[in-house]
Amino acid sequence: MMIKDMQTRICPETVALILERAQGNYREILQYAGVSEKVLHKPNQECPWCGGEDRFSFTDKFRKGDSYCRHCGHHSGVDLLMLIRNFSYKEALLYIADFFSIPVEEYRAVRRRKPIQRTRDSVERLWSSSRPIEEGDGAYLYLRSRGILGKLPPALRSIKSMRYSQQAENGQDWESSYFEGLIAEISDMHGKRVNLHRTYLEGGRKADVKTVKKVLSKELSGCSIRLGEYQPDGVLGLAEGIETALSASELFKVPVWSVIAAFNFKQFVPPEGVRKLILFADADLNFVGQREAYCAAAVLKQRYPALEVEVRLPDFPGWDWNDVLMHRRAQKAS
Repeated sequence: MMIKDMQTRICPETVALILERAQGNYREILQYAGVSEKVLHKPNQECPWCGGEDRFSFTDKFRKGDSYCRHCGHHSGVDLLMLIRNFSYKEALLYIADFFSIPVEEYRAVRRRKPIQRTRDSVERLWSSSRPIEEGDGAYLYLRSRGILGKLPPALRSIKSMRYSQQAENGQDWESSYFEGLIAEISDMHGKRVNLHRTYLEGGRKADVKTVKKVLSKELSGCSIRLGEYQPDGVLGLAEGIETALSASELFKVPVWSVIAAFNFKQFVPPEGVRKLILFADADLNFVGQREAYCAAAVLKQRYPALEVEVRLPDFPGWDWNDVLMHRRAQKAS
């Protein structure tokens, strides 16, 4: 199916979330993008805009990546990111979203926002077209290829054909193709299904598409993928992604739910009966996963004083818990 003359935009709520998460963190974002540490920490540097040798100072005065040049004036952190990476405003926002592992849903500019009921209907329609995972399914083969050998929870299902839409090379038209996939049920704090996570697969492997994992709607805050029932002793784990959560569960023999993205750790509402939360964070090279986990631990402990909260990290930089599981599987096989 081709859709003519469409431009995609990031949902306003997501834009607000991206900018909120970036506040106070522009030094890290810009350094990650290639700006030198000297420019970001010392005053009177060469201006990236006008080239003046001692005019530019990165102040972050208002926590928005603020900078000032005595010749060309004030700029924001997003302005600087757009300049040094030759980004459009949208591309800069997507870069920041990727830095914080924030899932981004885009919409076509000429379409009105879907009413809540239509979104819920889409969730239920896609869920109804899926089925429990069976041996030989693409979803089954994919999870086994990631070293996940345990019993698969009912929150995960298989689907034979799932539409993937992407913008054509001309930047105007839209193209659709179909893939098998892994569907995950995203529940709100009450356990009600409100959204779906989709992983596009081909031959039991990730499909060769730009965005292999998508959520169906923007409803994510405080939601999770419930990958098992928490134990009578009240211990529950949380991890970012599905594979990471399943891996941590196999490694530590506790139920672990996926919160989909690192920023969602601190939005989690522990179910009644949970006395201990273990946050199985990713050991990100840019320290985003670690920071989000420890920030969430502080927020959750303040919000629920009786709750025991622990953060666990893989031993090796750049690893997540699926990397740990795969490594141990390889060691046992050798």
